[in-house]
Amino acid sequence: MDYKLAKQLKDAGFPQKPTKLNKYPLYCAEMSMPWKYGVNKTPEGTSEYSKIPTLSELIEACGKETLVLWQYNKNWFAGLRRIMNSKGKVLTDTHTLIIDYEDYEIGESKDIAVAKLYLKLNKK
Repeated sequence: MDYKLAKQLKDAGFPQKPTKLNKYPLYCAEMSMPWKYGVNKTPEGTSEYSKIPTLSELIEACGKETLVLWQYNKNWFAGLRRIMNSKGKVLTDTHTLIIDYEDYEIGESKDIAVAKLYLKLNKK
C-alpha cells in the first residue's frame, strides 16, 4: 500500500492507533518508505504519517456484512454480499435467489481492494 491510499484511509476516519489485531503497526510518510514500530519524518521534518493497516483490520472496519474476496486474472475484488429476491428486497434467510455484489472495488492485492471498499463505504 502506498502513502496516497494510506492517507485517504486516514482522512476517511480509519483508526491510526495500534489495535488488538495489530499491536505494532506500520506507518508511512509522504516520500518515504514504510517504517515498522514508529513514524518516519517527511523531508520538512514534520511527523505527518498514515497507518498502513493489516488486511484483518481492513476487513473488520468494513462492518458486519459479509465481505467476499475473489481473484480474477491478476486483480483482486472485495465486495459486500447482499442476498436478494427477484424484486430487489434484501433477504436475511437462506432461501435466496440473487446474490448482489453492487458494492465492490478492485485492486492489485487483497489489502488494496479492501481498502478501496472501506473508502467507498465511508465517503464523507
